[in-house]
Amino acid sequence: MKESFICPHCKNITGWREVIPVHGHYAEHYDENGEFEVGAYSDSMNYYEKSRKYECTRCNRNIKAAVLRYKRGMNK
Repeated sequence: MKESFICPHCKNITGWREVIPVHGHYAEHYDENGEFEVGAYSDSMNYYEKSRKYECTRCNRNIKAAVLRYKRGMNK
């Protein structure tokens, strides 16, 4: 079994949050009574892979390098 992830900042066993900034738009459609019908993202939603961030769920600090090392070790 794989070792638990330990945040390099707060030194606790924790998870992480992956933040992916996207460029595009989100549209919501309402009927004539103002009731929500459907929401949809644009087809041209895109993001730049290197702008992806990983944050500790406990201390909220950026831990991108530690997560990438952890994921690389998981694939072995």
